[in-house]
Amino acid sequence: MGDQLRRQNHAATALSDRCPAEVILRVSPPRHAITSQGTSTWARVVHGVSSGLRRHWLFVVILFVALVLRIIVTLAYRPVLMFPDSIDYLARANDLTPTAWHPLGYPLFLRLLRPIGDITAVAVTQHLLVLVDGALLYILLLRFGVKRPLAALGVAPLLFDAFQLNAEQWVLSEAWFESLVTIGLFVLLWNAKPLLWQCAVAGVLLSLAAITRFDGAIILLPALAYVLLRRVGILRVVTLVLAVGLPIVAYAGWYDSVNGQFTVTGYSGLFLYGRISQIAECKGLSLPSYERPLCPSQPPVDRPPGNWYVSSLSSPARLLRSHDGKSPNSILMNFDLTIIEHQPLDLANHAFDDYIRQFQPTHQVPASLAEPNTFFQIGYPSPDVMFLSGSEATSAINDYFGGPRLSANVGLDRFLREYQRVVYTWGPLLAASQVLGLLAVVGVGRSRSSGRRAECLVLWSSGILVFFFSVASFEFSFRYLLPTLFLIPPSAVLAAAMIWPRFRSKAWSTRGSTDPTPESELASVADGSEGELPARDIQPVDA
Repeated sequence: MGDQLRRQNHAATALSDRCPAEVILRVSPPRHAITSQGTSTWARVVHGVSSGLRRHWLFVVILFVALVLRIIVTLAYRPVLMFPDSIDYLARANDLTPTAWHPLGYPLFLRLLRPIGDITAVAVTQHLLVLVDGALLYILLLRFGVKRPLAALGVAPLLFDAFQLNAEQWVLSEAWFESLVTIGLFVLLWNAKPLLWQCAVAGVLLSLAAITRFDGAIILLPALAYVLLRRVGILRVVTLVLAVGLPIVAYAGWYDSVNGQFTVTGYSGLFLYGRISQIAECKGLSLPSYERPLCPSQPPVDRPPGNWYVSSLSSPARLLRSHDGKSPNSILMNFDLTIIEHQPLDLANHAFDDYIRQFQPTHQVPASLAEPNTFFQIGYPSPDVMFLSGSEATSAINDYFGGPRLSANVGLDRFLREYQRVVYTWGPLLAASQVLGLLAVVGVGRSRSSGRRAECLVLWSSGILVFFFSVASFEFSFRYLLPTLFLIPPSAVLAAAMIWPRFRSKAWSTRGSTDPTPESELASVADGSEGELPARDIQPVDA
């Protein structure tokens, strides 16, 4: 017995010499301790998620309903909705060659999705992009210090508007364009003084928006105003300008190498002619003989709508041929500029009339504009709505992408038709939003010392300029109005918080702040405080 006890003591001493007790405990913790630690981590994650859902419940509900609506649209009209423009987009996605009709911004997006082999992916992706846009704008408003309920209401129009839902189902560039603009401004406005990389990334995204729809080029002006007001330094200003300008110039050079004209689109003169045709009075003008046929013979009130002059094969613009080495587009552009120089007030008045049409209480479209494609149809849209036959649409889908046959869900289509009669962004609400944004930008009330006037200026002016550029260069369309839903309502709720401080959260700051420590961020989540996202680096701007 004594020998056995001595051997046990010797073995224990040897083990303690090689592996101290504390090391043994650390290397081999009790199994229940591991389980407890894992459970604790999982509990913190669950608590954090549930706390976030409770704090942002209104936005979560809005986002969920918006998702359900988009699922309904996707199931109602399969696989997508098609338009003559859609066929050209699909063809350009196939060969990626710059042609006169559409720039390649949207075809590049389609090209990324083509390996999926089902064109349904286009509509689904476009719906998801807009949901992401809504989330980003909500986060940005929280970043500015807008209270959560007001921020959620600021993104509700773009998520619920029936005309926006409709546009996302078509193979058209709206959703892609809107996302490029939204993400570009999100990056640019995230800091009061954008960093160098933010200026570069935002500039490239806005440039891609311009190569998708040239209307996007106008947003360079508010973006440039922002970096100048924030006094970010000459290097960042130049970076933003180059990031926007160089891709556009490079694309125009590529177009020139293929088509012999330094431009982004070869139909700029044609589309502008659609607007000019409504006001042109050629009496007393000295015009070349080959431009004379472009003068409309009817009085302005009896003329067809601008889209007829652009699209109809009987239009003088479509019958035009090259002359003296000048392309039809060059001849049209020269005629357009002559009329603008001769009748600038008529153009401004006509464009202003179309601009204020957005403020009408209902979304009734004059018969002359013929916009049936902006409305949900009972059954799959007919050739009178799509402006192409079902066989043409099917052939284009099969040739360039692939997907199921064209069909509509009887029941869901009727629901969407009735939904569109009721749920759209009310014109007077857009008017009030623009007035409220203007008041905040000029510094009415407490907005002068709010430190957010530069941010409000960018959102507000971008929404106004994009739509005005569209109606001034072509005609009114509810499709062209849709980008304002991403910019004007958010600018309005920001303006409300600027003017009335009760709409501000604890994250609002006019003096700037340093980045919070991780502990402070965790504390704000744990105690359910109002400080959603610290408004870092915000500086007061009085200009």
